[in-house]
Amino acid sequence: MKLFKKIHLWIMLLWGYIQNNRRAFFLGLIVSIAFIFLLPKVSPFLFKSQPESIGMVGNYTFSTLPRPIQDELSFGLVKLLPDYSATTGAALSWTATDSGKIFIFNLNPNLTWQDGTKLTSDQINYNLKGVEISRPDAQTVKFVLKEPFAPLVTLLSQPLFKNGLVGLGKNRVTSVQLNGRFLSAITIENVATKHDKVYKFFASEKDLITALRLGSIRKAKGLHEVQNLETDPSYRVDSTIAGNSEAVIFFNTVKQPLEDKAFRQALVYALPDTFAGGETAESPLPKGHWAQTGSAKKYSQNLNLAKSSIQKIASGSAGAKIVLTTSQELSKEAEVIASAWKTAGVDIQVQESDVLPLNFDAYLTLIDLPDDPDQYALWHSTQTGNLTGYKSFKVDKLLEEGRQTIDHDARLETYSAFEKAITEDVPAAFLFYPKVYTVTRAH
Repeated sequence: MKLFKKIHLWIMLLWGYIQNNRRAFFLGLIVSIAFIFLLPKVSPFLFKSQPESIGMVGNYTFSTLPRPIQDELSFGLVKLLPDYSATTGAALSWTATDSGKIFIFNLNPNLTWQDGTKLTSDQINYNLKGVEISRPDAQTVKFVLKEPFAPLVTLLSQPLFKNGLVGLGKNRVTSVQLNGRFLSAITIENVATKHDKVYKFFASEKDLITALRLGSIRKAKGLHEVQNLETDPSYRVDSTIAGNSEAVIFFNTVKQPLEDKAFRQALVYALPDTFAGGETAESPLPKGHWAQTGSAKKYSQNLNLAKSSIQKIASGSAGAKIVLTTSQELSKEAEVIASAWKTAGVDIQVQESDVLPLNFDAYLTLIDLPDDPDQYALWHSTQTGNLTGYKSFKVDKLLEEGRQTIDHDARLETYSAFEKAITEDVPAAFLFYPKVYTVTRAH
């Protein structure tokens, strides 16, 4: 009964206060409700977090920013799915006519640049050699080629920008720092959350790890070696597989004894099936690519077969002596390869070099793989990018057909035949998709 009287008394006092201060009470109530609903939206402006500092290796300009950073800032007429097939981006649809000589893209009419201006066809600024670009109207872009070129659609996944790196994405550039003509740092901001990332660029992985240890960055991305950081509790080490990159041994196919296809195959049969540096690759195409069909020739390690073939070569005048050239970055893998080849009877020498020697025997390196299955520049006999001197009428024809064929199923069939042919001829050994590491300071 006493409790009831106390509650009743407090209610009467509160009601009396409200009656006497009605305006102030309701104003305060409205402000409180508004604050509760608006706080999540305004908090990024009121309580902005410290920028996330990330280090990467490389010398970059405005036009050569790493693709992952470009993808954070914008997107192209098309976007690429995980299997590298094209889907809608700035264009809602596209068509190919005249056997692949004409491509017409229809823009998304609702897109705006990060500066608030509307995206229109006159701002589509791809610089494509031998391609005539016209704009029938504000929402249509037309590409006219002299010859059919199926990889064009994939090329148009390159992110679009206006001057000053103004893009179409959810993040925007807020500041840059230059060291001469190269970027030393770039800051990007998430438009919605106002969270900042500062990317800093370093000349080498050694410099990048030093910066991490000194605390000038909190995270190091794209490392191929982490030294002893995996066992240091001050750091967290995460690894991923770079499926668009590959460790490859290029063979000089115009030099004895490597001009002998049987000898090249023997070298590949001698190799271990796995490497600590990454995930086994058996194809020249990126990991998980839509054009991979499993048609590539498999070379499971077979030392007896390798020894037998190499002994036959060694009995000839040329012998079985080769030099394996590589960079310091892949020196551990080179030693593993050299050990396997030595066991198979090869007189092998390893040398480190940051550049490809003019008259190399075998060259172990990491290459970036094109998004489109078209590898004309790497393997066609007329191309300077064909490091091995490889010549195959069959592969030349398949590469020519592959880039001129628009139909998806027909391209799949062509590149299946290409995979099979090039892995049987082995102008190169396709080893693994490399691990790349991200190291983050724990504190």
